[in-house]
Amino acid sequence: MSAYYLGVDLGQVNDYTALALIERVSVHTTNSVGVHDELLGDPAKAGDTDKEYRLRYLKRYLGDSYVRIADRVVAVAGSPSLDGKSLRITVDATGVGRAVIDLMRERGLNITAVTITGGDAVSRQGWDLRVPKRDLISTMQVLLQNGQLRIPATLDLRDVLTHEMQNFKVKLSAETGHASYEHWRSSEHDDLVLALALALWDATRENEVEILGWI
Repeated sequence: MSAYYLGVDLGQVNDYTALALIERVSVHTTNSVGVHDELLGDPAKAGDTDKEYRLRYLKRYLGDSYVRIADRVVAVAGSPSLDGKSLRITVDATGVGRAVIDLMRERGLNITAVTITGGDAVSRQGWDLRVPKRDLISTMQVLLQNGQLRIPATLDLRDVLTHEMQNFKVKLSAETGHASYEHWRSSEHDDLVLALALALWDATRENEVEILGWI
């Protein structure tokens, strides 16, 4: 049975806000033949695992108010194609203020708010989570390497997303030994990557989160 996960990267006033919707499917219940053109990872590794993560929707918006963004998320969640389907929504709450998350919840959305950190471990902060950025990005990297992440060639913004992925690098701090993920150039955007990474992290860590009693 399919499950859906929506990742939302909230931008500041002059930054993009991005939405990424993925579908998690069991490989043994689907036909993967002929869809290797949708794969960014290694086609030879496709089918090695029992789950695939298919990007179904990818959008970003510049200059929208947070009220408008909340309405957009409500519209995606209420899409007829998701009627009766399992949907979880994870929102990047880093730096945007509590009011934005509250605004979405007031509209009836069941939101998991994530503050992205440079730390080593996931932690709980009230009803919300603090998640290392390296966990988000490394989850996406593993799924790419395992051939589990599929992105349709015809999807809007696919090329932009690919460009953002290529512009990420890992930086190791000599003082702390911690790895961080950043862009080659400070002017680059990372909104699509983070929205997708949030959705993928939630989809792959769902059981762990439930066991620890965070939701």
